[in-house]
Amino acid sequence: FGLVYLEWERFIRVVAHFYVHLIRSLFIEQRVRIIHQYAKHTTDAVPSFLMNLHLKVLQTIEKPFRARVDSTHFMDKDAKSLSRSSSPDMSSWFGLPSFRAKCKRLSSMLLRHHRVPSGSFREFKRIPLQADRDQIFDSVAEQLLAADPADLAAGINVKFGNEMGMDAGGLTKEFFNLFCFDLIPRLSYGEEEEEQEGAAAAFPGLPPLRRCSSVSGVGEPMMKRLPDTCLMIDESNRPIVFYKALGRLFGMCVLYHTRGENTTVPVSLSTALLKFILAKEINHHDVRALDPDYFKHRIEFILSAGGVETMCMILDEERLYFVDMDSEKELTPGGRDKVVDESNKLEYVALLSEHYLCGHVREQVDQFLQGFWELVPLEILKECDIDETDLSLFLSGSPTIDVKDWKKHSLGNVAAFHKSLDQWFWECLEEMSHDDRARVLQFATGLTRLPASGFVDLRPAFKIDLQVSVDNSHLPTSHTCFNTLCLPPYETKMELQRKLKQALTMASAEFGLR
Repeated sequence: FGLVYLEWERFIRVVAHFYVHLIRSLFIEQRVRIIHQYAKHTTDAVPSFLMNLHLKVLQTIEKPFRARVDSTHFMDKDAKSLSRSSSPDMSSWFGLPSFRAKCKRLSSMLLRHHRVPSGSFREFKRIPLQADRDQIFDSVAEQLLAADPADLAAGINVKFGNEMGMDAGGLTKEFFNLFCFDLIPRLSYGEEEEEQEGAAAAFPGLPPLRRCSSVSGVGEPMMKRLPDTCLMIDESNRPIVFYKALGRLFGMCVLYHTRGENTTVPVSLSTALLKFILAKEINHHDVRALDPDYFKHRIEFILSAGGVETMCMILDEERLYFVDMDSEKELTPGGRDKVVDESNKLEYVALLSEHYLCGHVREQVDQFLQGFWELVPLEILKECDIDETDLSLFLSGSPTIDVKDWKKHSLGNVAAFHKSLDQWFWECLEEMSHDDRARVLQFATGLTRLPASGFVDLRPAFKIDLQVSVDNSHLPTSHTCFNTLCLPPYETKMELQRKLKQALTMASAEFGLR
């Protein structure tokens, strides 16, 4: 009976493959043509009434995207209480529900939400995707927009050009591994050798051929590389609705990964973008991770005592208003007439941080979130208690982290000034699972995915520094742009464990607090 069942499964897969590419493709061909007419000749969103394409674009002019901001806890020195639910499955080293438990729950809820059939019948619901290896994203964007989200949730059946390969899962994984390289800036041969090596380490397999794909018929990069090598949405000459297709792709990656299809992307999204997806508050820590210099000169000054007056003297201005000084855009309605003072400077810093993170890409982020939430609804993410690290692991996968390799290629002064603390830290890592080690890696570097060759090609190298200027009541802190973890001088291993767990499980991600 087992042999008969295997033959039946093989037969079903072959029949489904031909059904998807010969029959279902006929039904979406006309819809793709209609989208093609609009997407190639306008930067406006495709009207939602066309062929019931499910493109319910938000009115970004009337209701622009605004990130949630935390304006009440800037520079607060009291640690926030943990907001994690007390699930009975507490198998994580940090005392949280295990990543596998969350993955299983999220998968079941998404399957029910999209009413995805089980077993062999799912094969007949898959969407055919005709992909061009030279322009992967551009070749599939219109097809993704033409498809119903429920059909995309069932799966895709990828075919590259005229290649004869039949997709039994391998081509889908290859597709997700390649499409990101069509969206990020590429280095040219004229760039400095050091910069090329850094990009190759961060993005294995990325050919250093040209700055971007801005040749005829292909758009500019839709994402930019941050100092910590994570990706953030960027402006592009592609139609605005293509960002919705991009959001659908990342949503599909998460959905397929939760049900064990091993679809991951070889990049990491920025913490700010992950917070946008989860509708979480952003704060000055996100700005510091993105641009430490901007944070130091534009935010840290204002947050200090008498900071508003100091900033006015630096800028040679009599008063400071609720306006971004670089773009001269109002941070809030009526901002040109609203004066910044010591009583409202926290609100000003919160709005300035939000504007710096997404002010120039509100429409693009808006479309990206629409596409993502169509596949992975925000309500389900909240119900499953998914955080930024979980979401990053769904997208980039959980790396196999070798603690010995990590230690071998680490720098810092902890071993010289506090040898016991250094020893305790590596012992804690040895006791963790790969998923929990990935949490520590993201906390310190912003990444959940290592270069192909491991820590030897991580740039800059991982570093552990002893914070001699603070006492052991502080939590560990990190500087992701420099891949640096800062540890206060804890006196026992138990104290290190407790503080490390507290820092990595704080709901607000404000790791530098007492």
